[in-house]
Amino acid sequence: MKRKNVLKTLVGIGLTASIFASTVFAVPLSDEFINGYRKGDVNQDGCLDENDCQLILDILLGKKDEEEIYVKLGDLNKDEKLTTLDVNMLLGMIIDSSNFPKGDLTRDGKVTTKDSELALNISLGKVELTDIYLEIGDLDNDNQITIKDVRLILDSIKEEDFIKGDLNQDGRFDTNDIDFGYKILGGQVDMNDIYLKLGDLNEDGIFNIVDITFMYQKIEQSTDFKKGDLDRNGAVNANDAAVALDLYKYGNVSDSDMKIGDMNEDGVINANDAALILDVYKYGE
Repeated sequence: MKRKNVLKTLVGIGLTASIFASTVFAVPLSDEFINGYRKGDVNQDGCLDENDCQLILDILLGKKDEEEIYVKLGDLNKDEKLTTLDVNMLLGMIIDSSNFPKGDLTRDGKVTTKDSELALNISLGKVELTDIYLEIGDLDNDNQITIKDVRLILDSIKEEDFIKGDLNQDGRFDTNDIDFGYKILGGQVDMNDIYLKLGDLNEDGIFNIVDITFMYQKIEQSTDFKKGDLDRNGAVNANDAAVALDLYKYGNVSDSDMKIGDMNEDGVINANDAALILDVYKYGE
C-alpha cells in the first residue's frame, strides 16, 4: 500500500508544500467547539485533516467565498481573520500524532465508528494511506492498515465516552442524532453494535422507531440534564458555554435548550448565561 506524505496534499493549489514544510510547528489539539464542531474543522465534516487546510487556502486564493463560520473555525491564531498562519497552525495540529488517541483516524479527539469506516476505506485503497494515518491507525504495528486494524479500532471504542442517544458520536445529544437514526432505519447508514448500544434507548435489543420516539422525548425533557449541560453529554464544561454563545448568535433555541441553558432565568440565552455556565464548570454548583 503506497504511502503519501500529508504535506504533499497541498501541492497544486498555487502554494507549494515546501513553503509549509519549513514553517509548520506543533500545535496542541484545540478544545474549543463552535456549532458542535471542533476548532480547526473548517469544512465541518467531523474530521480534522488536510481538506480543512485546503479550504482555508482556497479562500485566501479567492477560489472559495469566505463565510463567517469558516473564519470562526479556522482562525486559530485569534486575529479574527484567515491567514497562512492559520494554515500552518492547523497543519501543525493535524500532523502531530501525539494530539490524538491511537485509532483516531479522523483526528477529532476520540475513537468512533467514523474511524473504523475510514480505516476500512484505507485498507480497500479507496482512501490513500498517509504517514499520519499509519502512525495513528496501525494498531497491530505491521506497518500497514488492514481489516485487522478496523476490528481493533472497533474494539477500542468506549461506549462510556458517549452519552446514550448520541448516535453520530459528536459529543452532543440533539436532533442531529434523530436525523442520523432515521438514516440508519432507512438503510443509508449500516447498523453496527455501537449504534445499537447508543440508540437502543428502551433496551429491548433492537433499534427502531420506538427508540426514535424515546430520543425525541428525552431531548425535550430538560429534567434529564443538569442545568447548563447544553450539549447534553452529562457534564457542564466549556463546550456548553460555547453552545450557549452559538444559540445566542444564531438563535433556534428550543424549549428544552431554554430550560437547561437559561442560567439566570431571564427568558433568553446570551453571553451572561455562557459566563454562568463557565462559573459552574470552574467552581461547581
